[in-house]
Amino acid sequence: MRSIIIIYILIAAINITAQDKARIELNKGIEAYNNGDYEKAQTNFETAFSLNPDYSKAIYNAGNTAYLLGDYEKARNYYSSYIETIEKKEDKAEAYHNIGNSFLNNYKDNKDSESLIESINYYKNALRNNPSDEDTRYNLSYALSQLQKQENKDKDKDKDK
Repeated sequence: MRSIIIIYILIAAINITAQDKARIELNKGIEAYNNGDYEKAQTNFETAFSLNPDYSKAIYNAGNTAYLLGDYEKARNYYSSYIETIEKKEDKAEAYHNIGNSFLNNYKDNKDSESLIESINYYKNALRNNPSDEDTRYNLSYALSQLQKQENKDKDKDKDK
């Protein structure tokens, strides 16, 4: 019986140590982010989340840093992981909005119509979770207007043939 109690105490001590390490990594990530060192911040946020998955904002912040570094695919992966860990619709909407932004930036960089369509889908998901988000509504409107322009250009090309 005594050995079982000792094992429980050791497990609890390990958990507390991991939580302390996660908190330290999270704070380091916030500090690095505030100092503009996004690569270091991203690493710290990843580590904090891996040590304590209850720190869902850490993986969201890793997404923000990847986004700022221009690694939109990685940002989307982080935001998707964040969405899987939360229940609150407004938080999900924020992550869907950011995924939409990452696809919209892909479109702007590459004129890739698939990215434009993906951005529209994610903005719609964001609005399903938070219908009152005016920023998302604006971005959706912009993306739809870009899609309309793209379709008009495609029609003009077909007429010229």
